[in-house]
Amino acid sequence: MKSKILIIASTAALLASCGAQEISFESFKNAGQEILNVITSDDFKAPTKLTVNISITDDDQKGTIKFIADDDNNNLYVYESVEEKNEDPIVYEVWSYAEGTNYIIAAAVSEKGKTSKYYYTSPRPYNAENSISSYLELEENILTSLAEAEIEELYDEGGRATFKSKGKGSIICEAKGKNGEYGYLEFSNNLIVANNYKNEDGEESMTFKWGEANFKKPNLKDFEKLDRE
Repeated sequence: MKSKILIIASTAALLASCGAQEISFESFKNAGQEILNVITSDDFKAPTKLTVNISITDDDQKGTIKFIADDDNNNLYVYESVEEKNEDPIVYEVWSYAEGTNYIIAAAVSEKGKTSKYYYTSPRPYNAENSISSYLELEENILTSLAEAEIEELYDEGGRATFKSKGKGSIICEAKGKNGEYGYLEFSNNLIVANNYKNEDGEESMTFKWGEANFKKPNLKDFEKLDRE
């Protein structure tokens, strides 16, 4: 049975606590509501650059995702890897970037030791399923859940949770279950920066670097050009 710690699905306590002061659960919820009010206000302007790293592991497989977006320069990179137990990983990469008045869409797919690379030009950028706005929606959903949560929901009986803040726009929650379950969640400057959990079914780690997008164009020399617009 999954731990209730999943409600606050949360990365790395080592990121966390420097300069943070412990606060009550009620203060934690109030601060979270203030952050939610900020990011849903008409005046809120989200960063136009974002780097996200996600790792998901369970008994049967391991998944890795890297997402880099630079909306100012219309650059996007997505890396996804899924590795089943005792099998080679399947890796998918896509790059999308402006080139003149069009966009270059390039992709590389690796499976069973073989890699296919291709690219094409398009009048539109690549429409990725995830985007900066989708991660803001994730943040909003987490904050909404926290606003409705009771402290007992954050860990199993016999566990504990601590709440901290580094100041306005900052909340930290660290929860531990009696059977080794662990969750860590952090917001800074009104934005989610870490979300990690671990329980008997596996673990998930998410880190967010807002305002950072180290995008690199692929070398198209080894890519097949497709006649597609």
